[in-house]
Amino acid sequence: MSINRINWDEYDEFTGQQEQEDNAKRMAAGINGISASDIAIDEYSKAPAGMFYSDWLARQPKLASDIQIGGDHYRDMPIQPSEFNFENGLNWLEGNAIKYICRHHAKGGEQDIDKAIHYLELLKEWQYGEA
Repeated sequence: MSINRINWDEYDEFTGQQEQEDNAKRMAAGINGISASDIAIDEYSKAPAGMFYSDWLARQPKLASDIQIGGDHYRDMPIQPSEFNFENGLNWLEGNAIKYICRHHAKGGEQDIDKAIHYLELLKEWQYGEA
């Protein structure tokens, strides 16, 4: 029988974070007598022997929308510009203007505002024939 190494600080944090979610799931499913600790131990058992759960979890596939390549200036936004642009059907010029407006305070400052204005000026020129 192999035993997974458990970082007890991680375990405590994991069980604490899941307690509310697990209670809601159990109540919705009508399941009694299963604790968050039982669920957490089951979750921890997914890691291969000799590997910390956090290392195993970090290697699990992620959604493309969970990943940002090159910086972290979009991570704290409740709705990332790419998702907003997609959901609202914005074209490339409109989407870039939104992107630069959203990130100016976290990355490029005044230059990002200038970029947003440039994309809006291009939109006016190409869509409405204005110079």
